[in-house]
Amino acid sequence: MTNIKKKVLTDILRAMASNALSIFASAFIILVLPKFIGLEEYSYWQLYIFYSSYVGFLHLGWSDGFYLNNGGKNFDLINKERTSSNYYSFILFQIFLAVSIIIISTTLSDNYAQVTFYIAVCLLLTNIRSYSQFLLQATSRIKEYSSIIIIEKVTLVIGVTIVLLFYDVKFEMIILVDLLSRLVALTISSYRCKSILFYENVNCATLILGFEDTKKFIYSGFKLMFSFICSLLIFGVVRYMIEAKWGILAFGEVSLTLSLATLFVVFINSISIVLFPVLRNINEKLRKEVYIKIRFYLFMFLLILCNLYFPLYSIMSLWLPNFNNALQYLPLVFPIMLFETKTSILTNSYMKALRKESDLLKVNIFTLILSIVFSSMIYIYSDSLENSLILLVIVSFTKYVVSDYLLSKNMKAIEYKYWIFDFLFVVTFMTLANSNYEYVYTLLTLPLLPLLIYKIIK
Repeated sequence: MTNIKKKVLTDILRAMASNALSIFASAFIILVLPKFIGLEEYSYWQLYIFYSSYVGFLHLGWSDGFYLNNGGKNFDLINKERTSSNYYSFILFQIFLAVSIIIISTTLSDNYAQVTFYIAVCLLLTNIRSYSQFLLQATSRIKEYSSIIIIEKVTLVIGVTIVLLFYDVKFEMIILVDLLSRLVALTISSYRCKSILFYENVNCATLILGFEDTKKFIYSGFKLMFSFICSLLIFGVVRYMIEAKWGILAFGEVSLTLSLATLFVVFINSISIVLFPVLRNINEKLRKEVYIKIRFYLFMFLLILCNLYFPLYSIMSLWLPNFNNALQYLPLVFPIMLFETKTSILTNSYMKALRKESDLLKVNIFTLILSIVFSSMIYIYSDSLENSLILLVIVSFTKYVVSDYLLSKNMKAIEYKYWIFDFLFVVTFMTLANSNYEYVYTLLTLPLLPLLIYKIIK
């Protein structure tokens, strides 16, 4: 058991390190590129980034289904014949989609045609790579997975730096560097998985065999993928409403604080990458024990996270003095970070491990409808931008409670006290954070930490 705990902790640290580097690479390009490139060129680069973020949806959940069906298995025990055949069929499907997009690009004009062509190439590289990377994640080969992410992002940063220093910067060159980094990641991940992915020779028989598992993978994976889309739209609807009602400047202010929340959740999400295959490999009793412990640790995380707001706000006020209006929304963003982290680490990981992706989809559809209804009401009846962020807190809390209720009911471990305490602490935090009595929150919560630590030790 000690060796298992050590391996899980090591894998979590590796995944978090690779995600941290990924965040750094994104921040580097966001902050540095506008210094060297014109507004029009930068806009086409952003257009490419915008559409490339959606190419993963065009495998229709195929890769996600493969991940769900093979999570927790030993790498050497994966069915090589069927997986290899399915991989070839997957590549054929992605080539068909890429060629279709390239044909569409010929009907467009100039730069739009170029960007669309690059999107097609991006789709091919990204989605084919997703298959091998999901294979590594599902079989707990986190060391290999993390190293691939690190190499990809290092290649991207070095490539962009070389272009900025030695060339007349055009958006096409930056896109080509991005595609090169994706190609490097695809090549390495395919090589690491070659004993499985290239086990069979390519022929009609293997392609037909590969398509036999496709229906099963898409059936389960599409629910997970569509659930992820709904999760994005929950926030997207509110942000669209803000831009439509209050304009682009208000949208920018809110986007700054929400971007911080997104980066944080992506960073913490590394834990769920490691947790899923572990949960698939343990029995029901141990799974329940792990659930109860993680839920308790996440409650402690609530207390610590909200107290970190106060020094963070002071630092950011000094670093971004022109964004003080945006920073006033941070007390509303912190609870969103908390609830999204809990949902990502705890409920999402467990629902995938228990094959409850249908429940996950229902929760996300329900909260999306809630977000649309509340956003419409605020758009019509409210003139307060702050109310739109309070709406996001309510929606995030609802999503967390409903999903955790379904999960804890399934685990026979319902504990209403956690939801009540979460609600009380968050309301207290939001009330005091922007007042002259912010120290009261710290005085109320910090004395609880030694008691909670004592409970862990005991």
